[in-house]
Amino acid sequence: MSIRLEYDDYKNWLIELKDRIKTSQIKAALSVNSELISLYWYIGRRITEIQKNSKYGDGIIMQLAADLKKEFPDMGGFSSSNLKYCKQFYQFWQQDQFSQQLVGNAQNSSIGQQVVDLSENSQIPINKIPWGHNVLIIQKIKDNKEDA
Repeated sequence: MSIRLEYDDYKNWLIELKDRIKTSQIKAALSVNSELISLYWYIGRRITEIQKNSKYGDGIIMQLAADLKKEFPDMGGFSSSNLKYCKQFYQFWQQDQFSQQLVGNAQNSSIGQQVVDLSENSQIPINKIPWGHNVLIIQKIKDNKEDA
């Protein structure tokens, strides 16, 4: 009988452990997504600033894409089209209707300080929205002042 109880305890512990592992995997994926969104926010912000303050046009995006692909050949996300999305992403969420800055100033703001007001009572940090969903949002809406 004691062997059966030990087996049942182990079985219950294994079920609990598998749930804990799955939860940790989800949290890790969300953390990676958050960091990726923060990186894309930074890239978009810097592209916007560089283009605004210099003679560079979209040529900087093409050059940056080539340089990043050369430096990080096994990494995706640095195509010229994705870098343009980074710029659009930054510019889209910088508009005031859907995002608000919680702390800092515009020059020092980070993606973690931005929230999206999804309803009267609900806010979600932008870096919790997956990249593919952000791309769809900026493609479909174009201007966050549009009525959704």
